Amino acid sequence: MTRLVAAALVLALPATAAAHSFSVAYSDVVIDADRTAATYQLRINYVDVAELLGEPADSVPTDLKVLGNAETLFHYATQRIALEGDGKSCLASLEVVDVVEQTDKFARIEWRCSWDHAIEVFAIEYDLFYDVDPNHTGMFRVSHHSQHATGILVADASRFEWELGEPPPDTLGEFVLAGVDHILFGPDHILFLLGLLLVAALVGLKHTLTIVTSFTVAHSCTLIAAALGWFTLPSRFVESVIALSIVWVAAENLLLDKRSYRWILTFGFGLIHGLGFASMLTPLLPDSGVVLPLLAFNVGVELGQLAIVAVSFPLLLLAVRHLGAARYRRWLVWPGSLAVGAMGLVWLAQRI
Repeated sequence: MTRLVAAALVLALPATAAAHSFSVAYSDVVIDADRTAATYQLRINYVDVAELLGEPADSVPTDLKVLGNAETLFHYATQRIALEGDGKSCLASLEVVDVVEQTDKFARIEWRCSWDHAIEVFAIEYDLFYDVDPNHTGMFRVSHHSQHATGILVADASRFEWELGEPPPDTLGEFVLAGVDHILFGPDHILFLLGLLLVAALVGLKHTLTIVTSFTVAHSCTLIAAALGWFTLPSRFVESVIALSIVWVAAENLLLDKRSYRWILTFGFGLIHGLGFASMLTPLLPDSGVVLPLLAFNVGVELGQLAIVAVSFPLLLLAVRHLGAARYRRWLVWPGSLAVGAMGLVWLAQRI
């Protein structure tokens, strides 16, 4: 059994690390006051645009390449995103394709949709990227008069409806689920936690609770601060430091015996991880009323983190008890930390 536990952990780490972190696109819809037309603005990360244009995976296309394929991008988007009024799809016409800077470079595709009457029920039927990335997330904001609906579309919940004479639908639950997805499908955050837990299982529950709490407090602070626009850091720097945090934890697991100060290190790196969480959420928070969606997203992140700890930590404790400390270090801490560190180095090289 102990050999199976060891093998499963070592094999699972690289597999998790190799998983593609899900893509995110942002939609901003403004319905005209007379309800006969709407403007749809879609922002797609350059990395995802590259895949659509047949570029190598994880490459970044040039602005000229993006602008030169405006019709291709417009056709792809409108074939997979339907705007409906009273159950009838609109007639779409391209307005503009250009480039915008958020945390990364995005292609912005904007088009107009029109109906032949004033609509009562507006709907989005969303199927963007699900054919190439089943974990794709579409974050959206729909505005009509002074009212706004902000939410998230995923493969198994890909439709949004709003009866325009009524208040916007409640979407807070979707932000909770988005927070859960962001950490469960974010292999860099998972590896950072697993790297910490590998050694924490040798020290005990109190130490584990301390480092998990310090990580939670730290990333909650920067997630909220960055999402509220109090400060930002360049995306490449943030993502590179997240990769560095994984390498650092793995190296400490291999080289150091005393880790009583680790909660301080975890807090410091947690601040950076919070900025990584914020990079997904920030671009589509509403201009006002951001607190509840922000807190809901953060609750989701914490639930995802607790799920990882609740599943992995008891297994690691069981392995310690079966193997003993010396063999646990040799069979799990060393190979597990090497796997974690190797993936961290790969990401660090890519992101720098």
